[in-house]
Amino acid sequence: MRYSSLVIRSLVMIFALGVFGCSDNPVDSGNPPVDEGTLTIITVTTGFDQDTDGYSLLVDAVATGAIGVNDTRTLQRLDVGSYELELTDLDANCSVSTNHPRTVVVTKDAITTTTFVVNCTIVDI
Repeated sequence: MRYSSLVIRSLVMIFALGVFGCSDNPVDSGNPPVDEGTLTIITVTTGFDQDTDGYSLLVDAVATGAIGVNDTRTLQRLDVGSYELELTDLDANCSVSTNHPRTVVVTKDAITTTTFVVNCTIVDI
């Protein structure tokens, strides 16, 4: 009889650990919660003799790749916070109209959108 009671207590303990000792919540598992957001960058280019190969996009002075002259780039899963954005590799006759470089704030579980308007002038030959 003693053997049966020891087995039963062991099974009860294993069951309790299985039910109360596990969690799917990342906070409970020791991982900090993740605060992330999405950033959408839009370029709109106007004028004559527009840049044909697009621009380079810098985020906090780090190149993140190309973006076209009339294009949209979406950067997902960015940490919440402020980012400095800059377009580079513009043709000499093109310039960003306002706030360049600019700072944007990415907020938790939201989409932050910013638009760069690039104006190009006629190139004299």
